[in-house]
Amino acid sequence: NNWSYIKQWGSNNIATVGMIDDGTNSGTLNAISYGQASDNLSSIIQIGSSNEVHVNQLTSFNISDIDQSGWNNTASVIQSGGDSNLSDIDQTQTGTDINEATVVHVGSSNSSTIVQNGSDHTAGVEHTGDNNTASINQDGDDSNTVSITVVDGSSNSASITQTGSSNIATVTLSLADDGTNASDNNTAAISQTGGDGNEATIKNTTQGTAAPSGSSDNDTDIAQIGNSNKATVTIVHSNNLADIIQDGDSNEVTLSQSSNEIATITQTGDTHKATVSQLGSSTALVTQEGGNNNTVTIAQAGAGTENRNKATAVQTGNFLEAKIIQVTGGNKTATITQTGDYSYSKVEQLGSGHTATVVQEVTSASSEPRNSVTITQTSSNMIATATQMAIDSDPSFGNSIIITQGVRSGSESTVMQMGSMNRTNILQN
Repeated sequence: NNWSYIKQWGSNNIATVGMIDDGTNSGTLNAISYGQASDNLSSIIQIGSSNEVHVNQLTSFNISDIDQSGWNNTASVIQSGGDSNLSDIDQTQTGTDINEATVVHVGSSNSSTIVQNGSDHTAGVEHTGDNNTASINQDGDDSNTVSITVVDGSSNSASITQTGSSNIATVTLSLADDGTNASDNNTAAISQTGGDGNEATIKNTTQGTAAPSGSSDNDTDIAQIGNSNKATVTIVHSNNLADIIQDGDSNEVTLSQSSNEIATITQTGDTHKATVSQLGSSTALVTQEGGNNNTVTIAQAGAGTENRNKATAVQTGNFLEAKIIQVTGGNKTATITQTGDYSYSKVEQLGSGHTATVVQEVTSASSEPRNSVTITQTSSNMIATATQMAIDSDPSFGNSIIITQGVRSGSESTVMQMGSMNRTNILQN
């Protein structure tokens, strides 16, 4: 039950404290509190349980290093008022209770690293300013929680790595309440490996109700390897990239982006679901392969003929469903490729000058598959192409194609079907 309080004011100070359990419970319920000014270094080692560390570094060029081994330990670091701060927290679980680590940076060029081994841990990093780097690594069994928040800053990097099941990771890139500053050139990456029930969320948003001046050129990456994963990405600004990879069963992605965005989603496994919503001249590519009951929905909207949205869905497996909805504006492109039986494709395009292409390939002759294509296009100068074919010259049965083009002027429809008992309905008004 030791208590250490250190307050240092001035420059070039060094403080080192070590509290170690010697087997007589002297390493429990220890507490350390620091207050430091510029050019300071703090180093803390705690071995035992129910220990606490609080470090407050107020100005520039500070370094904080915390090493805790045990359980039910808490570490917090606040670095504010200057540049080039560094914090490093390493927590190793030797018991059954949770550890908690928190880092707050206010200033520029800050760097934080949190490493936690074990289960049921909580880690949080908050950056306010530019050129910050946050890295959190949780390696354990399950039920760890991570949160990284970047407020009103640019050129920041946030990286989260979790191993185990039922882990939750959240990265938020947020503008200030007044909406006057952009949050640009940020990178957010989440990697989750090895279990069920993991969730990853990345948000690029604006605080308050003020309109943002813009937030662009941000890069978002999520990789989930395991079962029952869920990924959510929300970006309200422009010129951002999102790349999501899920390898496992029962995966789900929900992605929302504003104008001039690029989204790439790859899912390998069973029972996938991907939903993409984009505005402006955005591009979406969704690939689902190696499983059953996959579903893709892509919705794009953008006014004017220069908003050239592109949506592509590629599916391999059984019981597949793909929908692409493109509204307002012109010169949009929708492409769906499905390889499997009982596939369903639907394309809706509102505006003029759109192109829709659907290709369905049947993989089994004995099941008498019935694949379906529906393409609806309004206005003029539309192009619709639908192809239903069999692989390895096997016959295809009972497929259907329905194409509706609202304005006949300048519109074209092309259909090719292989096999027997197929049906085609083309309506050009």
